[in-house]
Amino acid sequence: MSIVQFSHANGFPASTYQVLFNQLPELQFHAIEQLGGSPKQLNRNFENIVDELVADIEGRGDTSVIGMGHSLGGVVTLMAAGRRPDLFSQVILLDPPFFSTWKRAIIHGSRILGFGDRLGPVQKSKVRRDRFVSRDEAREYFGAKPFFQRFHSQAFQDYLTHGLVETEEGEVTLAISREMESEIFRTIHPGKMQGIEQVKGTIIYGAQSDLIWPSDRHWWNRNLSHLDRVSIEGGHLFPLERPQATAEMIRKVLKSANEGK
Repeated sequence: MSIVQFSHANGFPASTYQVLFNQLPELQFHAIEQLGGSPKQLNRNFENIVDELVADIEGRGDTSVIGMGHSLGGVVTLMAAGRRPDLFSQVILLDPPFFSTWKRAIIHGSRILGFGDRLGPVQKSKVRRDRFVSRDEAREYFGAKPFFQRFHSQAFQDYLTHGLVETEEGEVTLAISREMESEIFRTIHPGKMQGIEQVKGTIIYGAQSDLIWPSDRHWWNRNLSHLDRVSIEGGHLFPLERPQATAEMIRKVLKSANEGK
């Protein structure tokens, strides 16, 4: 049975993806439940999360794992595979936010000018509600949001179960704090990533993803041309919205990779 090291998107603990894992019983999934530690431990290019990912694989003594990651998880998976190709047989990256040079320059410049948090998802994550009297209240609150209404029902339930934790006051709060989520959103991948040209794998991106722009895919053509690319119906969160279709695409990608050996 092939071993997969899965890395989650920002704000969604790994157990939120259990419905996707269940669609692929032929694979053995391992994952760090919450990447990144605390906001104080983060740096500006994800290197600390890459360290964490490599250490987790090494700690089990695994080699030749399939590195799989969604969004943030896709970025750190490719960086880890570039650093330690001996640990990975291939990577499958689900809508990874590898941005074009000019897009990264705009983000960096906005931070220098002091209004970086107004761009992208940072502003929303900074102010989003993070405490609830109970999980039932959280269910009602999140369930009314169009964002979560697109989720597969089991993925939504798993988010309520694993994306929230009890507080000492008897309430529930986000398992990944909004401070942590915001700090990760402030971080962008480095333009040049060590050793990635030797990594084999595939990018699966959402055909309707609002995160990946045509300019980003053009940057992929020049800088990630060694990776196959395939689109799937859905937005940026397609693994949580359409897990069955995502699993079928992953299965096709793995079959193609095995036939190409």
